Amino acid sequence: MNQPGNAPRVEYLRALLTDAAVTRYTANVSNLPTLPGTYTALSRAASDPNTSVATIAEIVESDPVVSVRLLQLVNSAFFGLTQRTSSIMGTNLLKSLVLSTHMCNAMERAPTRSFSVSRYQTYAIRVARLARRLAGARESADDAFTAGIMLGVGQLVLALQAPELFERVLQRVASTGELQYEVERELMGTTHAETGAFLLSSWGIPFPIVECVALHLKPGQVGEGDCELLGFVHAADALTGIVACREPESRLDLAFLQRAGLIEQLPRWRRMAEAASELNA
Repeated sequence: MNQPGNAPRVEYLRALLTDAAVTRYTANVSNLPTLPGTYTALSRAASDPNTSVATIAEIVESDPVVSVRLLQLVNSAFFGLTQRTSSIMGTNLLKSLVLSTHMCNAMERAPTRSFSVSRYQTYAIRVARLARRLAGARESADDAFTAGIMLGVGQLVLALQAPELFERVLQRVASTGELQYEVERELMGTTHAETGAFLLSSWGIPFPIVECVALHLKPGQVGEGDCELLGFVHAADALTGIVACREPESRLDLAFLQRAGLIEQLPRWRRMAEAASELNA
């Protein structure tokens, strides 16, 4: 796990991800997907200031499955582009979409009947786009998008490691309307937030993104220090759930948003979420 300056937060997250309830589903890492080679190649290229756009394009096009699905994704209505494209975008955005595509490919092979890959991906893209908009022109906007698109990745971990139990979770949520993470906690002892963060940490994804994935459901657990990025991601996820999925207002941790200095932005953010929902209706 990458080490930021705030050591207590690193130690807290490490303890959270090595909790017995989490390791129950992540101990056999050989069953979990590995970091896609295309992502690694893009990261290496992005670190070289002499890398050309043509080189980035060659990396993506060298993986035909990823290349085709990326174009399908960015040209789909819910991604939000007004014009169709056959060219590549920013490297950071591409890296995020490569991870998402890789996970969705793996999810299609997961032995869980009630899981909808298309619904998962649509929701993830909506959250990611909104998180990036909430971040605005800040440098953290790309991290907000990446964290947003990976919030649900732990569902794959649970589906692969405990398919029958995770199927029970999904069926109960479908029949009762309960929040999925609350049912996960009750039946499995942990949630997709913690297991997803474990997977991303094992891949070497930067700490701020791993922390957002781990704590987006309960952001008040974060320690002292800058928690603006977590605020953007938490608000984007909660507001998307409230507006698009009719989840309860309690999804928003108002005390945390107050502590993060973001509470005054909430009315404007809600309008943004509502506008995005109408656009994607």
